[in-house]
Amino acid sequence: MNKLYLDFDGTLVEFKYVGADQYSAPRYIFTLDRHENVIQAIKHIIKNKLMEVYVVGAVLPYEHCILDRDEWFDMYLPEIDKEHRIYTPVGDNKAAYINIEKGDVFLDDWNGNLNSLKMTSCEPVKLVNSVNDVHRSWSGARVWFNQDYDTIAYTLYGISLANRAA
Repeated sequence: MNKLYLDFDGTLVEFKYVGADQYSAPRYIFTLDRHENVIQAIKHIIKNKLMEVYVVGAVLPYEHCILDRDEWFDMYLPEIDKEHRIYTPVGDNKAAYINIEKGDVFLDDWNGNLNSLKMTSCEPVKLVNSVNDVHRSWSGARVWFNQDYDTIAYTLYGISLANRAA
């Protein structure tokens, strides 16, 4: 089964430009609006066994950061169990933390993470949200945070199938 790797900030929840003190504050992620269509798409993918889903989220080196993320997932996306939650230090290359195989997809809102995957067999897909892609600097596949959940789900699934067949 192909895998779908997901970013957290800007992909499952809104991204806000805030100071480090606010970003690192306990329970900060609970103040962010959820991208409900993306969350529903992930639930649909898991329920229908279209892909195996992992979250690959960067966290700051504070104990509460991982605890907050786990609580968030337990509340809003419990379908992604703890074994499918990968937390990386902020600034590290996420590709170094995952086992990439042909047909896998990585959904992220930030070009830096997506660009690091271009030389792998994983297909990077841009999640266009309300604050990114203003200059259309990403030249690869895209989905939009406000598309219908089934459009997001089946676009990602179709990309994984095409990538596996290529």
